[in-house]
Formats: sequence, C-alpha cells, structure tokens
Amino acid sequence: MSTRYLHGEGDDLELAHDDLKGRIAYGGVAVDGQFVSFDELVRLLDAYEGFQFHLRITDPADL
Repeated sequence: MSTRYLHGEGDDLELAHDDLKGRIAYGGVAVDGQFVSFDELVRLLDAYEGFQFHLRITDPADL
C-alpha cells in the first residue's frame, strides 16, 4: 500500500498528512505523480504558518 501525500485537485489541493515526499522538478515538485509549482507549494505550506519543518534532500541513487 502506497502513501498519498496530496488530496484534492487544482486550487483545492491540500496535504493529506503533515508530511510531503516527492521529486524536485523544473519550476516545482512532482508529488504523487502530479506537478506542483513552487507557487502552489508555498500556498500549501501557508496553512502551516508558525509550525516547524525539516527538509531533507536525497539522491535517488542512494536509496
């Protein structure tokens, strides 16, 4: 069973959990096979204003 990190679509896109995993792409990120622009990513994170976060970038070859 795979984890889905997003739910909704278009302007109604939201994080399904307090976790997000994907790949960095030109102009945004790919999450759950869906492109999310950096502007949209900022909008998603705005809902967590005041929270702390941890960002870890890994090389796919290291997995």
